Amino acid sequence: MLFEAIVIFMGGFAWLLWNMAPSLTVGDAGEFIAASSILGVAHSPGYPLALLLGKLALIILPGPPAYKANLVSALSVSGGWTILWVIWRRHFNLSRWMALPFILLAALEPHFLTVGTETEVFALLVFGALLIFWLILEEKYLAAAFFFGLMLGNHHTLVLLAPAFFLPVVLKLKCAGLSRVLILGIREFLVLWPAF
Repeated sequence: MLFEAIVIFMGGFAWLLWNMAPSLTVGDAGEFIAASSILGVAHSPGYPLALLLGKLALIILPGPPAYKANLVSALSVSGGWTILWVIWRRHFNLSRWMALPFILLAALEPHFLTVGTETEVFALLVFGALLIFWLILEEKYLAAAFFFGLMLGNHHTLVLLAPAFFLPVVLKLKCAGLSRVLILGIREFLVLWPAF
């Protein structure tokens, strides 16, 4: 399964890299790249996690600034596809030949291609939502709660998935520690967001 996941990630990343914008694109890309480069503020709500990852990319990845920021989106969507593959294979018991058409459909879906080939916060949102869903399926509830809070620092619309994520968990566990870990994850959003 690990080898399959690596192949899906590398294949997805190669596909997105092939289609990726080499420079600036329309929309918010220029604003996010500029805000990342100086650790500034993007339009409300500020997107602190996306900007911090953008700054890290500007420091360590090769190429011009817009290209580096676009790579973050490609890596995020590739990671999301890899998690989706693992979910289908491990939790829905699809054979690799049954899961492969679904991955190919995801790779050709226009919205995935758009957010995976330009600087946009929705690529990280896709990755974060799928990561949380996978952690819940793996019954790693505290990690899921932490990443839910952390990913709120990327995009606030993740909160709309909260009932789908946490209702089954709360009903199963009735875990008081869950709220403490959620607060730990949300801490990044609560502390950094006002600074932006």
